[in-house]
Amino acid sequence: QYIPSIILLKKAVQSTTKTNESPGIIQCEATILNLTGLNYSNINDWENAQLNYQKAINALEKINDSSGISFIYMNMAYIFFDYQDWVNTAVCLNKSLKYMGRDDDKSNQVMIFSTLADVYSKSGKEKEAAVYLIKSDSVLKLSQTVESYLFNHLANAEYYYHHKQY
Repeated sequence: QYIPSIILLKKAVQSTTKTNESPGIIQCEATILNLTGLNYSNINDWENAQLNYQKAINALEKINDSSGISFIYMNMAYIFFDYQDWVNTAVCLNKSLKYMGRDDDKSNQVMIFSTLADVYSKSGKEKEAAVYLIKSDSVLKLSQTVESYLFNHLANAEYYYHHKQY
């Protein structure tokens, strides 16, 4: 039900933009824009997904929400990942890391490090891939979620595949 969801989210964001500019309202607006971007991604409307993600980032910059910005750059990276645009995937993931705090969700850190390793493996940048695999492995010890293991193991598999170590 992505289209009805997008319609309702657009109505919701219009109501938040008419209210005050308090941090809570801005956070709510950014969440709605992020969800709208996710819905557009799910129907492969990459342009509108990216537009909504960028609006969410702009809103979060107003309140200096680094963790939120990091999370949305991570979402945006997966648009480029689906296109197999490794350069822009890496750009978005590195921006996500730039905004990520030391205490941010370790599971997200593993996902970003693992995806960067995967992207660098696929684009033939083996040294960079190895660096991010090491980072992913070290943070994995602190996260230990199912998603963390999934991303980490997929990145390792991609790395070994490209080294013909089947």
